[in-house]
Amino acid sequence: MKLPSSIVFLLFLSPSAEAISNIPNQVASTEFTQTVYQFALEFANHIQPSMTPTQQEAVAAALHVNIPQSNNSPQKQSQSFSPTSTTTSTTLTVDSTLLEDDLPSLLFSTIHSSINHSRLLRLSLPPSTPITINLKSKAPHFIKNPIKLSTEDSFLDIVGEFSSSPTVVSGGIPLQNLKWEPYNNNIFVASLSLSTAGNFDGLRLSTKRATRARYPNGNPETDLFPDGYANFTAGETFKMPLDNPTDPADITVNTPDRSNLTYCENIGYPDDAGTQGGGNCHYVTGVGGGCSLLQYSPPSGYWCHSKNPRGLEYVTRVPSGLTWSAADDEVLGKVELASYVENQTAVVNAFREGHWFSYSFLVDHIDQASRYLSWTTGGFQGGEGADDANEWYIENLLELLDAPNEWFYDAPNEKLYYYPNSTNVAPPSEGFVATREISVFEIVGDSPDSPALNITIRNVNIVDTKLTYLEPHGLPSDGGGDWSLSRTGAVFIENSENVVVAGNTFERIDGNALMISGYNRNTMVDGNEFYKIGENAILSWGKTADWPDAERETPIPEGQGPDASNGYHPQGNVISNNFIHEIGHFQKQVSCYFQAQSQLSTITNNICFNGPRAGINFNDGLGGGNRLESNLVFNMVRETQDHGTFNSWDRQPFWTLDEHGVGGYVPKINEITKNFMINDYNSQEAVDNDDGSAYYNTHHNFFPFSSGGLKNDYAGHDNSHHHNIYYNSGNCMAVNKQKVDHEDKFYNNTCILNASNPEYANFDYSPDGDDEDEGGKPQMGNNVVITTDGRATEGGKEIMEWQKAGVDLGTTVREWRGEEDEALIMDLAREYLGMQ
Repeated sequence: MKLPSSIVFLLFLSPSAEAISNIPNQVASTEFTQTVYQFALEFANHIQPSMTPTQQEAVAAALHVNIPQSNNSPQKQSQSFSPTSTTTSTTLTVDSTLLEDDLPSLLFSTIHSSINHSRLLRLSLPPSTPITINLKSKAPHFIKNPIKLSTEDSFLDIVGEFSSSPTVVSGGIPLQNLKWEPYNNNIFVASLSLSTAGNFDGLRLSTKRATRARYPNGNPETDLFPDGYANFTAGETFKMPLDNPTDPADITVNTPDRSNLTYCENIGYPDDAGTQGGGNCHYVTGVGGGCSLLQYSPPSGYWCHSKNPRGLEYVTRVPSGLTWSAADDEVLGKVELASYVENQTAVVNAFREGHWFSYSFLVDHIDQASRYLSWTTGGFQGGEGADDANEWYIENLLELLDAPNEWFYDAPNEKLYYYPNSTNVAPPSEGFVATREISVFEIVGDSPDSPALNITIRNVNIVDTKLTYLEPHGLPSDGGGDWSLSRTGAVFIENSENVVVAGNTFERIDGNALMISGYNRNTMVDGNEFYKIGENAILSWGKTADWPDAERETPIPEGQGPDASNGYHPQGNVISNNFIHEIGHFQKQVSCYFQAQSQLSTITNNICFNGPRAGINFNDGLGGGNRLESNLVFNMVRETQDHGTFNSWDRQPFWTLDEHGVGGYVPKINEITKNFMINDYNSQEAVDNDDGSAYYNTHHNFFPFSSGGLKNDYAGHDNSHHHNIYYNSGNCMAVNKQKVDHEDKFYNNTCILNASNPEYANFDYSPDGDDEDEGGKPQMGNNVVITTDGRATEGGKEIMEWQKAGVDLGTTVREWRGEEDEALIMDLAREYLGMQ
């Protein structure tokens, strides 16, 4: 349902809309910006030389550059993971066009029947004998249930046919022989009384997504905020949160204690303001309370503590309803919303205030006379609580069906309504697919002690899984980051070792594409393409525990706690050579790669672009030892704000064991190197080390068009930036007060600021309130600072004053030299990125 003309212009006047741009911000000259964009395309070919022409065109289109003739090589083949050379005892083949299995020929009509037979064969084979299941590409493989693989399926290779057409495995169900009848206003209706589709929430026509009927109209695949959203009035549109029926059980675990590393006790409110203090020194959680009201699973987390250290304004709660405006009523009040079914149909999607993430609410009451609707389910899609929300839209009501490619399914009466693209021409009887499954493949070993081993999925197109934004959500890092997640994925992996997911395409997945959950070792995700993903592309989320001897009146739920020494979390992920773009259509706090309670990951040679939030996100600091190298990330943070292209948090300490079995809570150093991150939408920094982040070594990167450089706040410490190139609109460094021997480092960087006499570095070391301790000064030196007038300050003083005191020695400031400096930047970028 489209917006009335009287309120279209108001979308651009809301407080959030003023701060959020859906077009790149201009930091450098147009000519130099184009030079950087063209170089990004060159870098993409450098890290992924086997990109297909279609992929090259996608990168070039996103950067608004042309493909050089030499790059447009017709010999490039479609990306697929080549067959391995392992000696295979048996090969089974699945042809979905068969009506029944042909056991003597080892031909099967379904993937499920081939797996059942492989288990019978394995009874007479040595345990580690490889078995291959080849999937023919003649027709899509529609699954009736997820393909579940366990420990007994170890050493299994599922591979799509290497042919000119893709091997499709779909989580949907085809809707066949539809008989359409005219309904009204170019809407057609067909009965599904003979279908087994059930109540579905996603629809495809000829493999393309259809849009659930909504107001305002919008296409979630192509529209960027503010398109497709209704306006709001701060403090008026949304109703205040409901009161928690019970108080949470507040838990603070005194060990680990990080107060010797940082001024963590200064975070949050002091004791006399009504909180427990302690900042992010300790592990903190609240069980019940807001976590129970919002139905988190488990109902526990940092934000649910009634006095969480980050601040009372973030205690878990969400708005409970909204009153739409008189202008909205021109649409929503025009006809009776007769298709509404309590707790079944209408969904409101809205940005959290501040545009940190988006909510989804299942509507349980509509009062058109009062222009009011409310909910008691939903809002659990993020961590921090808030009283208010921002721009919004409502979907899944028949009365909102008024635009081409929109649909509505009346589940009680089993009727599908569709608005075709052509006027007065009935939709086709074939070609529609309803999403049915959340997961297509589930690799779940029997236990961490008996994991599934050496299972491979390759060269398969995985498509058409369900929405998950109203599935049960939990708080990764036990709420130590901002996120909330559904522990689901089109490919779901848990209790495994040496699983490989390679050369596949994940397309039009409505929820998460790939989830690495709990105990996993050495999971490889290589050479896949993720395209038009509803939520996240790749997720890694572990599990921890409470101390074995803990005695609590209210226990910390299973899977949570400060003790990660049991190792029930991913270690050794390799995320490499993936091509990830167009993500976050249905949720806005999403990433190309996200990890929580995971360690020792390698993220390298990936291309990530066109998404609403950070490209890569680390939700906590558990264990460390992660390496981000040679990734291209751009066009991120397009619909949100207060974020970076890479983002991290570290509010919760976790106890881990090193390779020698020695326990500790200080992680290994995380390394960020040789990455190219363009940050010209709404990101603050290329690397946003937020809330307590520590132990990062960021070097030899190219970071054009941010507002800031090194950032550390809320007790962050021990971060180092050196040999990086920044071309920024704000500063190149801003850090909080830090303890002696735990200071940040900023040296040998090239800092270009498009401003006159800016403050290039900001830091605090002075006594703070009742704290008489003087902190350590950041270790700085030998930076090259270039500004429009050859002047700059730092820490509230002239740079020369600091240098007289022995701080930032060797740093120079000079004036921008135009084309000479542009050439210098590009030459240095080539050197740092390994492209000489």
